[in-house]
Amino acid sequence: MQSVRLKFKEALELQNKGKYSKARDLYEEIISLDDRFIPAHNNLGVTFLAMKMYENALKCFERVVALNPMDADAYFNIGKVLSLLGKHEEAVKAFTMAERYRPKDMSIIKNLGNEYISLGEYSKAIVNFEYLIKNGKTDWEVLYFLGLCFYKIKKTNYALAALEKARSYNSTKSSIPLLIGQVLEDSGDLEKAENAYMTAIALSPNSTEILEKTVRFLSKFKKNVKAKSILESYLIDHPYDFIANKLMEEISDKKENTKRNLNLKKVSDKQDFESIFKGFFKSSDWRGGLSHFSSLMNENPENMSICMKTAFFLYKCNEFEKALKIINKYDENNIGRDGLLLKAQIMIELEKYSESKSIIEKLLSYNSLDPMLYYLQGRIEFEQGNINESIINLERALNIEPEMKEANILIGNVYFVKGDILKAHSIFSRMLRIYPDNKKALYFMGFIYYRQREFMKSERMFKRYLTFFPDDYNVLDFLARIYLRMNRTEKAIEAWKIITELSPNSINERILKAKAFFFLEEFELSYKELNFAKQSDSNNAGINYYLSFYYLINNEIGKAVSNLIQSWRMDKEYFKDESIFMTRYFNIEKLRIITSALFDSNYPEAPEIANFFESRIENRKNLC
Repeated sequence: MQSVRLKFKEALELQNKGKYSKARDLYEEIISLDDRFIPAHNNLGVTFLAMKMYENALKCFERVVALNPMDADAYFNIGKVLSLLGKHEEAVKAFTMAERYRPKDMSIIKNLGNEYISLGEYSKAIVNFEYLIKNGKTDWEVLYFLGLCFYKIKKTNYALAALEKARSYNSTKSSIPLLIGQVLEDSGDLEKAENAYMTAIALSPNSTEILEKTVRFLSKFKKNVKAKSILESYLIDHPYDFIANKLMEEISDKKENTKRNLNLKKVSDKQDFESIFKGFFKSSDWRGGLSHFSSLMNENPENMSICMKTAFFLYKCNEFEKALKIINKYDENNIGRDGLLLKAQIMIELEKYSESKSIIEKLLSYNSLDPMLYYLQGRIEFEQGNINESIINLERALNIEPEMKEANILIGNVYFVKGDILKAHSIFSRMLRIYPDNKKALYFMGFIYYRQREFMKSERMFKRYLTFFPDDYNVLDFLARIYLRMNRTEKAIEAWKIITELSPNSINERILKAKAFFFLEEFELSYKELNFAKQSDSNNAGINYYLSFYYLINNEIGKAVSNLIQSWRMDKEYFKDESIFMTRYFNIEKLRIITSALFDSNYPEAPEIANFFESRIENRKNLC
């Protein structure tokens, strides 16, 4: 026992000095000597936490609870780890257990409040934060989050009161006046909102997030002169900041833009390639970056840095073969980690998975703690249909870097495909709290809420997504479905009309356009789109499905049955999904005609389809 105590003391010293790997090894040695020594399990968990190895940390703290089921610290630590893993409902349970064994602990109550915010349960969070304030345990953070909660539930006055009090506790935090500005803007008090935004930018003059929000606010309310003044001031110290330059372009006239372009050309003349690259990267202007660096590459064909940056933008613009051709000009040993990583990603896009894996394994031999490599492995496994292996690799990536966007989005997608909607929901909700405008998270949350029949929430997610991609056929189609479910037919018609005005770039988009015409009762236009699509793909379930209903409208029952059968054979799941929707809203007498015709036909699948339609018609009658 004396040996264990001495080793524990040594491990603790190593941990306090930040030498976590050595401390971990020693704690594990102690546990091998005495598995019931609780402090070693606890400190090993803390060490794993510091190393961002959250799953390992969780196991340690769970072992402490197993040894001592009334250990409040262990439950508290479990709550912290679960929160970092995005498992907020489980975190609430852990913190609640911690509070049971240490009632009225302010730290536990504060963390519980934060978890309720993460779950969108703002009223519960308010109860916790108000309890802290009532008991004199408050700080700017408690008041800030209280203000945020009131803002989320539309209690503007309460939100402003809490935020102003937060500012009195800490007047240097720019996040407080920034939120005040948003609250005031939403409430229509524009003069005060402007003052709040200006305060935020004064506190954090180098924050591009605050700069962008302030400039967009001023521009929105026709205060371009003031917006320009702020941007000009910022550009003195950051002349090559691409976001600032783009904002200036948006609010300037043509003459001023010419000057701005000349200034950007000077950047090119100075060959400040990194600043230019970062500017295009930060603004996700892949086409602009490709145009710029392609020109530079033509002038400097031997400059490897310029060539590799051009390859990157080609990759981002989905021109994978061209990107690979540039990279292959160079020896793999000379292009460094970023070059190899880019090549691995291109290989995935080209479905050359074994080549990509070979590069990733090479990179892992240099650095086994690179989260991007585990993310790419997870992506390959997912593309190859190996769901569990994909999750293992993505969890490794997130153990190293919990807030990694790509890995969070992909693992959420994997759980969605796996059918674990609750886990997918938890992951994407957390992503949107960290990155409110993450397009993929908005997209998946729209579908998740739709699956959960929370149509108003689904509508909100899809509408936010459409502010970035207003021409997305799939999302517009789902919005139409949502509006019909909510008995908002006029809104559904609006969505379908938008689809009919778009130019389809794929078979799927053409089918959705045909579908929109169909529900707008423009049957001949629907048929025209379907017939055009069928020339490119005669074995498409969607084409055959909607052609069958066109024929049904025109009383060509034999053709209608034949096309339905073909659609069923091609993709039964698609057929059922569309039929759930169609049998709810299509003319019920026509549905009975096709059902009867199916029963009378000689196709072996026909009785199953007819019974399916019959059950759907019965459901519809019950709904009525």
